[in-house]
Amino acid sequence: LFQLSEFIRLTDEFREAAIAFTPLKGPILSHRLHGDASYRFSNDLDFLLPLNAVKKAILILEQNGYEPHYFPWPENLKKERRLTRLSNQILFVHPEKQINIEIHWKLFKSEITNSKVLSEVLKFNKYQITFNERNFQVFNNEFELLYLIIHGGLHAWFRLKWLVDVKDYIEKIPIDKNKFTQLVVQCN
Repeated sequence: LFQLSEFIRLTDEFREAAIAFTPLKGPILSHRLHGDASYRFSNDLDFLLPLNAVKKAILILEQNGYEPHYFPWPENLKKERRLTRLSNQILFVHPEKQINIEIHWKLFKSEITNSKVLSEVLKFNKYQITFNERNFQVFNNEFELLYLIIHGGLHAWFRLKWLVDVKDYIEKIPIDKNKFTQLVVQCN
């Protein structure tokens, strides 16, 4: 519940700063699958942001006591470009609250498909849901399922709960099979 309250507080600050974000997995997935945002355990809170909003989000995290875990955001443009090309996220940890936040500027570290294709897929496969009297931009059902499958596969299903998420998703969320197949083909 503490992690959930931190999620709500930080997303409110992102909204106040006009940062567009998409929560990945975490409390919103738990809410969608189980009707309870605290039911599904999460090791961290993940947010997908446009690259041009990352610095603003990092500033908010730092103002709230979060620290970069492995390395700080680069201060010069050349190193920043290198980081954004070679990785897809940066991890922040709150030393007292023991909450981890991953800020993603790309959905996946490796290029699973042409980046222009993935940008198009991301652009046209989102919608808004209401949670805790707030609107959240999320992936539509078919793309969320595909994302969960790709994410789990890229991590070799390191956490069994990711496979359970896919099972629960298929059982509980209505999926347009034709649209899902089109996304799979589109993403190659």
